[in-house]
Amino acid sequence: MKIGKRILAFLLSALLAIPLLGCSDGSAQLMERMAKRMQDVQSARMDICMDVDVSAAGEMLDLQAAMQLDYIREPLAMKMQMDLSSAGQSEQATMYLQQADTWIHAYMRQGRGDWQHAALLEGQLTGQVQQALNMTDIVNTLFDAKQFKKVGTEQIDGVTTVKISGKLGAETIVKLLLSSGLSEEMTHLHADALEQLRNIVTQMGETSITYWIDEEKAELRKAEVDMTQALNGLLQKLVSQVDARSGMQFVLYLIQFDTCKVTVSYTDIDALSSIEIPQEVLDTPLQSSDASNEI
Repeated sequence: MKIGKRILAFLLSALLAIPLLGCSDGSAQLMERMAKRMQDVQSARMDICMDVDVSAAGEMLDLQAAMQLDYIREPLAMKMQMDLSSAGQSEQATMYLQQADTWIHAYMRQGRGDWQHAALLEGQLTGQVQQALNMTDIVNTLFDAKQFKKVGTEQIDGVTTVKISGKLGAETIVKLLLSSGLSEEMTHLHADALEQLRNIVTQMGETSITYWIDEEKAELRKAEVDMTQALNGLLQKLVSQVDARSGMQFVLYLIQFDTCKVTVSYTDIDALSSIEIPQEVLDTPLQSSDASNEI
């Protein structure tokens, strides 16, 4: 299930570097207000869902992930629950983070296994702990809007939201791919092969992005990234550039992404005063510093 986590990390990171480019229907101003408001949010709940359906020669692969993340920025407190399923297998994980002075205590459990407890300084944050912290910055790198437009309104939990849609260019996807968890899966690639991959990705299709924004409060209620078209475009480019004699061209030709979407919903914005950690979790013995660095 490791590659599934890498895919999840990459798709979520697509929400981190969306270049918003300005238009004349007022969406630019609303996006700017939303970006400023969400950067100031001190607590919230995020529900994150990923759905990937891939078909190949009549066989289907369904990868689904659901994550609920509660967070308070200062002092840092967080609860994250994740459920990842694929090919009839499932994996669950739970994490709590709690700041105490200059230390961040991380409590983690895979499935029904034993809890692990690590205390790390900010400079030591690695792996899943760092990934969890990055998720709270999903809207913190929004820039000036262009090419985005209002496409209507929609009710979400009784709130009328403005729906804004646009496209994420492939050049940004290259940066996301190389900076996300998927980069660990590509460390074996030769420099020439990596450069070829960059060239291919820059030619792939665009990624659709949609926001649902509470206009009165300038708060993001939901965001959705649809990479279906982009990934199928990438596959088509790979088919045309892979050596037919290797047999890989035929394999790639058979693959089709039917769905590849990530949805993030925000609730309880600035409404969380504390995150309770069960006493049995707090009683977990602290690991040695060497073991902590593995988390």
